[in-house]
Amino acid sequence: LGYLNNPDDNKLIESTEYQENIAKSIASALKEYFQQ
Repeated sequence: LGYLNNPDDNKLIESTEYQENIAKSIASALKEYFQQ
């Protein structure tokens, strides 16, 4: 993740590709957790 007050992080966080990667990572982690 990143910090919204950091211009470089903010630009990255706003990108669709970054948001999709984060969402997929969270979904994957939750799926793995609940399959235990």
